[in-house]
Formats: sequence, C-alpha cells, structure tokens
Amino acid sequence: MSTTTTNLGLVKPELTDAADITAMNQNWDILDTTLVAKFVVTKETPVSANTLIENGFYRCYFDDSTHENYDFPCKYGSLWTLGSSSYKAQLCLDVLNNVYYFRTTSNASTWKAWKRIITDAEQGTKGQFLGFTEDNKIGNLDLPSAKDYMFRGIIQANNLKASESLKDVGTYQIYLENIDPATYNYPNKYGMLTVERGTSYFKQTFYDMVGKVIYYRSSVDTGTTWTEWRMIYDTVNKPKPADIGAAPTSHASSATTYGVGNSSIYGHVKLSDVTNGTSGVGGGVAATPAAVKAVADKIPTKTETWIFTLEDGSTVTKAVYVE
Repeated sequence: MSTTTTNLGLVKPELTDAADITAMNQNWDILDTTLVAKFVVTKETPVSANTLIENGFYRCYFDDSTHENYDFPCKYGSLWTLGSSSYKAQLCLDVLNNVYYFRTTSNASTWKAWKRIITDAEQGTKGQFLGFTEDNKIGNLDLPSAKDYMFRGIIQANNLKASESLKDVGTYQIYLENIDPATYNYPNKYGMLTVERGTSYFKQTFYDMVGKVIYYRSSVDTGTTWTEWRMIYDTVNKPKPADIGAAPTSHASSATTYGVGNSSIYGHVKLSDVTNGTSGVGGGVAATPAAVKAVADKIPTKTETWIFTLEDGSTVTKAVYVE
C-alpha cells in the first residue's frame, strides 16, 4: 500500500504497486505549485510582506519606491518565509544588487527590522552602516571577509614554511613528520596555528596536539620581529616550581635572599660546625650535631668526692667534676 511524504504529501507507491499515472500527475502538480512563487507582489497587487507568513517562496516586483510602503527591503526580489506557527524568519534576495536581507518574528505578526547580510562581494559603505569610516573600512581597519577565517592549508614536508611567514589571518595545520620544528620556529611538530592581526599588530597561537598545551607569541611591527613562544598554563598543565622561579618543597640553596628565621618567625637557617660562634637568634645560623658533640666532649665527666669544713666546724660533702 502506498504512503505519502511528510512535508509535501507526495505519493510513495510500494515496489509491488502497479504504476498509477493519476498519482504521478498529482505529485507533479504538488511540486509545480510548491516550487514556484506562492504569490507575486507588484504595485498593482500590493500586499505587505508582514502578511506573508505561510511558509514558502514569494516574489516582489515594484518598479518604483512604493515597496517601502509594504515592508519589502527592495524593489525586485525573491522572498522566503520559514518557521513554525509563531516563530518565523524571512530571507529576501535583492536581485538587482545581489544582496540578502533577513528579519524574524516571534508572534507571526510583529516583525523586527530588516537587516542586511554583508558578504565578501558587498561589504559596506560609509554612511550606510554604523562604524564605517570609508567604504569597506571599520575605523581604520579593512573589513575582514569570510575568507580571512578560512583554513589556510597544511605546513608539511612538501609545503614547508617558517612560522614567521604565516601572516594571513586564518588557521594552519602543522604536520612536521621527521622534521625538527625548531628549524622553522614552531613549538612542536604537530599542532594547529591560528593567525590574528590588526593594522600592524600580529598574534600567533599554537595548539600542541601532542602535549595538549597552548603557546602564543606576538609582533608589533607587521610581523618583522616576534616575541619568543610562551606557554599558557591551565588547570591540567600546571607550572612546576622551576618554571616560575620557585623553590621545590624539598630543596637546598646557597642564596642569601630567603627569609631568615628568628625567635618570632619561621624561616631559613644555615648549619654550622663552629663551637665558638657569637650569633644570636636573629643570625640565621644553627649548630650541627657535630658542633654540639664537640662542646659536649669538653665537659668533664669524672667526679671526685670532696669534703669541705666550714668555719663552725661542720663539714659538707660535694661531688666535683675533674678532668
């Protein structure tokens, strides 16, 4: 048994069905009415574009400026209405100037203003778009085209280029199999390099596909000289103490710039074997076990019993250390 398509209701016969010329003609009629304009709007048969809410294709043909009175963005154009019952979008092609306009509505009645789509061929004119100081210039910068953000190609054995020469805005794949990346000034063999630029400022960003880290560098003279590549640390790629000039948890140092410990604060101390030193608690010097033993060895350990006779004739017995 035949079925129908979801959108246009075209008849889909089963493989076992007999050919039905009537059903085939019905399909052609549906396509014929669907693929041509639902309505041609002219100044003789004017209709507001706001009322063209049924999904489909329309044409407008005004030979004067009366199109503005009916909410069309151009005199001669092709208009498409798309969307659900409430949320709609209209796209209109100005066939004279070969530019597009679009607008939307969220209630199928109140439309937002038409907006012009800027393309590579038709970028922008001074006075026509906000921010344009000259034709196709925003401020003092050339308006970038879509191709400026395109994929620029693969830097590999048959297309080797130094990183300094990659100045076109876009993204490059770096694939230096069996090639020393330092020779061409890349942080690693495999990665994605993105170039951004202003008038004279350049920035390159390199994503290392092996180490999963990001490097960047910049130039302020149109790419003549560059800074060194710098790694960006993140929550996974955390810096080691040596990377930021910090001492590891367990370390020794001969530097005198560290904080010295004293009687009130914790800090660094230097060990000494000296047994006759005179530094106090603020000197930052502590005795080693060898120094302590050397002093201890000098203390007499042999004792003798001495009996002292006092003036009143009484006696006192004391133990005395002797060498």
